[in-house]
Amino acid sequence: MARKHITFHPGRSFLTLVGLLTITVGFSASSRAQLCEDTQVYLMDNARANYSLGYENFRNEDWCMALPYTKWILENEPFFSSGEPDERNYRRLADIYNGLALMAESGPTRQAYVDSALVAYEAMDRVIAEQGFEVDETLEKLLRGRFYETHADYIDDADTEAFELYMEVYEADPEETD
Repeated sequence: MARKHITFHPGRSFLTLVGLLTITVGFSASSRAQLCEDTQVYLMDNARANYSLGYENFRNEDWCMALPYTKWILENEPFFSSGEPDERNYRRLADIYNGLALMAESGPTRQAYVDSALVAYEAMDRVIAEQGFEVDETLEKLLRGRFYETHADYIDDADTEAFELYMEVYEADPEETD
């Protein structure tokens, strides 16, 4: 297996999703010394190895270590999973950016991670629609509503979005929704 040593700098170049989307987020000089700045990982030329390493770090909520592996998977084999192909890598990327946003101390850094999470959600929504993946819509709406609620200061109309998502869940099954 070929190994490639990199030092990951998330503020310089964020993500490329299946060759369709590239986002560059520029941070101010004061926020450059941010989370993950000195994270070093060994990326393999092997989807299974990178998926496993990324998942292990994700499971342990080591967002800085999980991010480069998850991005590699999305750039090279976006539907790779331990089972049937699905959207989990996109969801995982959004969750990683959410975790990083919650860890960020400065407003601009947190805003950048929240924006990146929103882009990952948009890409996931597109992939779900294009590939026809089955998802638990109730759970998805609850998770998305929680994301909007958590980052309400960084997302326009977040309170309205969260409320609408929660109401959709409630209206779909009022007897079962607490």
